[in-house]
Amino acid sequence: MSPGPDVTPVGFAATDAPGAHLRRRRNPLWLVVAFALLLVGLGGIGWFVHEQVEGAPGRDEALAAGTVAALGSPPGQATRFAGPGGEHTVWLDLDGVRTSATRERIVAATVCDVLVGGGRSVRVRGSRQGSSVTIGDRATVGTFTASQGQVTIS
Repeated sequence: MSPGPDVTPVGFAATDAPGAHLRRRRNPLWLVVAFALLLVGLGGIGWFVHEQVEGAPGRDEALAAGTVAALGSPPGQATRFAGPGGEHTVWLDLDGVRTSATRERIVAATVCDVLVGGGRSVRVRGSRQGSSVTIGDRATVGTFTASQGQVTIS
């Protein structure tokens, strides 16, 4: 509907007035703040990843090393170690496995039978842990608690 002959459109005062700027001037301080927050965020992510990789147990910290048998084959040779009492974590070295879906399937299919002191047996299943922790090429299968002494894992 067009205005009648006695109505004069005035427009929007902020943009249609003589000498009005169509764009509002932005404070350059906001650009500096945004860039600083971006750098802090990227630095935080980098720090977190670095700490996780550094916090992963090294190969030299392992109490024992063994080989996991392939699916459908008989169990591999048992691994034995005499270690301190407390909680121990079973890690898989998945060197060469690149896709995360394949890694998850391998971890979920891994089952370890652990003989701890006193003839007590514990079963550690990769499919029963809440979530597998993967750092680099290593992933957790699960944890078990053992008293000080001989431990056998197969």
